[in-house]
Amino acid sequence: MGGAISSGIVGATVIIAGISDAQSAADVTARGLLILKSAMLFLPLLFIVIGYVIYYHQYKIDSAMYEQIISDLQHRGGDLKIG
Repeated sequence: MGGAISSGIVGATVIIAGISDAQSAADVTARGLLILKSAMLFLPLLFIVIGYVIYYHQYKIDSAMYEQIISDLQHRGGDLKIG
C-alpha cells in the first residue's frame, strides 16, 4: 500500500512539475526542478509531522493502560516476567 501511495505522489509531482512532458533533461524548466526539489524536501517533512501528531495523540500508555496490557498478557498464559 505504501509503495502505491508513494508512486502516486511521485507521479503527481512529476506531472505538476512538467517533467513528464520534457523530451530531454534540457527541456526541464527551472520552475519544474524547483517544484520537484521542493516536493522532495517538504512532503516527507509534512508526513513526518503528521505521523508524529497522530502518534502523540493516539498512542498513550498511562499506568491504567499498562496494567491492562500486563493483565491481558498474563491471562493468555504466557510466562511474563516483569522487573
